Amino acid sequence: DDLKIRFYDLIVRFHSHSHNWWEIFQASRATWDSSAVRADEAQTLLCLKRQVLYLVLSPASNEQVEMTHLLLAEKELLAKLELYKSVLDRFVTPEIFHFDELRGPIASELDSLDAFGASVRERVLATLGQRVTQHNISVIARYYSRISMQRLAALCRLPVDEVEKELSSTSTAKALYARIDRPSGIVSFTAKQRPSELLDSWSGNISSLLSLLESTCHLIHKEKMVHAVSK
Repeated sequence: DDLKIRFYDLIVRFHSHSHNWWEIFQASRATWDSSAVRADEAQTLLCLKRQVLYLVLSPASNEQVEMTHLLLAEKELLAKLELYKSVLDRFVTPEIFHFDELRGPIASELDSLDAFGASVRERVLATLGQRVTQHNISVIARYYSRISMQRLAALCRLPVDEVEKELSSTSTAKALYARIDRPSGIVSFTAKQRPSELLDSWSGNISSLLSLLESTCHLIHKEKMVHAVSK
């Protein structure tokens, strides 16, 4: 266990130079099963804190979402870390929230953790702010097919230029589909369908509609028969 913990501490130090948060999270996660860590509640909670912070700093991906739910499954431990549970809940809930709600508490936590020195602290806060913005854009994309840049910026409570930068970054990473019409200032979150895809969609909708009509007619006929018998 001592060698294992020392090895992954070196991995964390190595990836800290490039700020590769996902690799740092995986290294922290690898120490989670160590008996030396599990035997000490203080070390267990400290390791869990670091996992949560490194995970939410990592770019959004299917693996990142899966690991978020795995951490949320640690209900007994997270019950002792209300701030960290709240952070995870916010990122998995399809609702908009703003970084101002977290900046103060998170900054205080970073000061208390040895892993985050003064030189890294501001970068961590800036990265976390970006992740919150990217989360908000993804949530908005679930409910809007088209939206103006002004409205998008207002929902994110950020300047238009900054929102556009994060939107471009998220789209380039293929985390979502987004196209910006600069002259009109409109963002489209729905990809244009090819004629064949559109026809297939219409065909599927018509088939579904006919199936519903058939089921409705059958139920109406059944009710009529029951009503006739009851007379």
